[in-house]
Amino acid sequence: MLTRMRVNTSQIAKAAMKTSDERARILIAVTEASPVAELWQAALNRRHRDAELIALFVSNDRWHRAASLPFTREISRLGAVADFTRQRADQIYSESVARIRRTIVELAEQADLALAFEELSERNAARLDELAAGAHSVLIASSHITREPIYAHISRLHCHIELIETGASARKELSKESAGDQGE
Repeated sequence: MLTRMRVNTSQIAKAAMKTSDERARILIAVTEASPVAELWQAALNRRHRDAELIALFVSNDRWHRAASLPFTREISRLGAVADFTRQRADQIYSESVARIRRTIVELAEQADLALAFEELSERNAARLDELAAGAHSVLIASSHITREPIYAHISRLHCHIELIETGASARKELSKESAGDQGE
């Protein structure tokens, strides 16, 4: 079960100024740790017939920042220790993007829907403005994105923002509801 938190930053005046033929756009913002299937389901629940679906991989520079430190080491599961290099940071980033892209594409194929996929770095917030422009745009993300640096920019977008509570906090909320139902 998904718990939804809604944050609406659009203004009624801006919505009224848009033309009625503007195409609806649903943006699914995912990070390395996002529950992709849950966000996909939330997007399907919000999707209108003609809505354009765009998955955004919101990258975080933490791997590259860690690689830039001279004392950073990587310890494998077997206990081997190696320098954590920029090349290794690039490899981890590429693997994350590929894994999430594969998952999103599989979900879109199962639903027989067209989907665009874009990588968005913390530094490329202007592209996010372009994608989210429009009164009919909706951005769906895990509530965990509020901890990412890009959230400061996301919170100022002029579109509907839907944050999905997922994982442990959603299970905790669900168990509280269940306990309340049993007491009645």
